[in-house]
Amino acid sequence: MYNLSLKNNAAKAIYIFILQLLFLLGSVELLGQKFGDVKAEDFEVELPEKDSAASVVYLLHNEEVEYTVRGDNMFVNYFIHDRIKVLSASGMKYGNFDIGEKNQAKYKERVSGVKGFSYNLVDGKVVETKLDKEQIFREESSEDYIRTKFAMPNVKEGTIIDVTYKLSMPSTRSIERWFFQKEVPVLYSEMIIKVPDYFDMTPIPTGFVPLEREQELFNTNMFSGVKYTFWAKDIPSLKDDDYVLSIDDYRTSLKYEISRVKWSEGREELYSSSWDEIARDHFVNSSFGPALTKKYKSLDLQVINAKKLEGKDQVKYLYDYVRNTYNWTGYKGLYAFNLRKVVDDKEGDIAEINLLLINLLLKAGHDVKPALLKTRSRGILNETYPTLTEFDYVVAEVTIGDEVLLLDATSKKVPMGNLPTRANTINYMAIDETGGEIKYYRNPNTYKVINMINYDVNVEEEVLIGGGKYRYSDYAAILKRESLATDIEKKDGINDVDTDAKENVTITISIDNEDDIYKPITYELEEKLYEQVRVIEDKIFIDACLDSSYDENPFTEEKRDYPIFYSYKLNFVRSHQIKIPKGYVVESLPEAMVVKMGNSDGKFIYDCKEQNDAVVISMTLIVNNDIILPEQYQGVKQFYDLIEQKHKEKIVLTKN
Repeated sequence: MYNLSLKNNAAKAIYIFILQLLFLLGSVELLGQKFGDVKAEDFEVELPEKDSAASVVYLLHNEEVEYTVRGDNMFVNYFIHDRIKVLSASGMKYGNFDIGEKNQAKYKERVSGVKGFSYNLVDGKVVETKLDKEQIFREESSEDYIRTKFAMPNVKEGTIIDVTYKLSMPSTRSIERWFFQKEVPVLYSEMIIKVPDYFDMTPIPTGFVPLEREQELFNTNMFSGVKYTFWAKDIPSLKDDDYVLSIDDYRTSLKYEISRVKWSEGREELYSSSWDEIARDHFVNSSFGPALTKKYKSLDLQVINAKKLEGKDQVKYLYDYVRNTYNWTGYKGLYAFNLRKVVDDKEGDIAEINLLLINLLLKAGHDVKPALLKTRSRGILNETYPTLTEFDYVVAEVTIGDEVLLLDATSKKVPMGNLPTRANTINYMAIDETGGEIKYYRNPNTYKVINMINYDVNVEEEVLIGGGKYRYSDYAAILKRESLATDIEKKDGINDVDTDAKENVTITISIDNEDDIYKPITYELEEKLYEQVRVIEDKIFIDACLDSSYDENPFTEEKRDYPIFYSYKLNFVRSHQIKIPKGYVVESLPEAMVVKMGNSDGKFIYDCKEQNDAVVISMTLIVNNDIILPEQYQGVKQFYDLIEQKHKEKIVLTKN
């Protein structure tokens, strides 16, 4: 089982980086090259076997960070230099650049100084093509965002792309995280940061690739301080997969947080240095804590109605009221800037809707607190370095007796007791006016599916024709309802199907409990399966499992350095009955199998037998633990290898 405490498992390695390696003074000569300095030998690139199929390789991936002052405002400037070699046609897309800039009233980012060249090797000579200013476009993608876009000219297989630009933004408590490691290999990556004497800054690293370091003093007409240079060479690719919260948790990267500012006139500005301080500061913010006690006469009736119920039913009433009444705008956030407007307009962002829910629960007398967390796509909360910038999401933590629930009322199809996948995490901070507490939370979601289908074999057309039911429960029902809600058009009945098609066809006959999110949703359907059956001479070959669930092992790497995260626990139960056609008998059936994942993490049960002139297939796949540690990876890989092998087996019927 996964120990949720990050103190005693491999997950801690993500954050407790080997600082000795990070901060060793490097003696290696820096490899950074100037923009436009491309030679014929740069086209000769050798990659390790692991990355031999890469579509591109970054020859350089460099950044320099410095602070400047304009008027009364301080800015942080990022100077980016990327040099990319295109290795295959699929890598040509790396010649298209799309850089986002925030364009809000009080926070504006700007891209400037874009320069670019494409280099090709022609008859042993380097030929350059310049990016013209007319090829650079700026467009307003939304009210708050501008995008700078350009496509590098004359990009083909073998091209080297050399691009540099500046991104300037108002100074905040932290600089943007720089990723030395990417989804493709990087031969050399460098980050330079000039830290003014005014600042005390804390480096926050991630990843497993060690960084070299040099430092020296700097002095400009604005600041003096220490210039740090970090670099790494021959960095392997690290690709995303479906079984990780955020791959960025494991890519080698570095950011800096400001812990203290010492101004020249002697004034000091201290930033919160503990989770308790961060929680208290956030709670008293005028756009957060006060929102929990505001009074709304238009909502008093809902609180009165809730109080007519008892315990958990009160919480459910208010949760369902907010969930059904208020529409999520699609934005996240940590603050409620105008909760009155949310109440009137019946829409808001994550923080606004969930803080309103907390407001009503408090008025109904419940033990409820705001819970700050990182959304699933942003990874695990880094407990080692307290900072508010770790969070981007607010839910309600409500305690009912001995039970603690996290509630997010922004998804119409999610019943109380579940969280939308985007909000599922393993740690969060519950806060009140006294401070904050980091807590651990197990994913409450299980994907449960039961199906029972009976098939006949049409030997002439080589097709299995069947009908039966699917029952989706828990998170499977949530996802199924969400998919139905996004369907532009629902088609029911045999007339909607191309009867001449020679590919699998499923026809929905009826759906039960489509709108009641607290009940399982049931489908009655008819199917035609062409891909799972073959007739060769006097034999019929039928796939052992009749479906494509895990017919390929999702885990193919020989080694995995980070945990496996399932979006939800799994519980599949399948029962298929295939009527043996007249004139045929069973020649062979796949053997029964029981495979376990670890001691209790999961299991796969398969059985296939002849019964009452039919072949009956029973399959059960259960994954009880949604987090599997790296040291258990080989067992998980073997588990899915055996399931994949079973999918490749055949039921064989022969003419008697």
